[in-house]
Amino acid sequence: MELCENHIKILRSNGYKMLTISEEEDSRRRVLTEFLTALADNRPGETDIYDNFKTFSIVHAMIESVIRHEPFVIKY
Repeated sequence: MELCENHIKILRSNGYKMLTISEEEDSRRRVLTEFLTALADNRPGETDIYDNFKTFSIVHAMIESVIRHEPFVIKY
């Protein structure tokens, strides 16, 4: 996968496929750019799945706290 000025170039077994990026999709371009840069740098991406696990843990603990009427402790 390669990000170009206004399109994404995807290598397939039968050649390349080009996807055009509209202005509305510019935020997706930034996310894909970060993802590809993280892969190239061999580092976790900005939106790493482990951060999502932490967020889910916090939300789950808050819901349980409301149900049980007790304060919550977050462990991770």
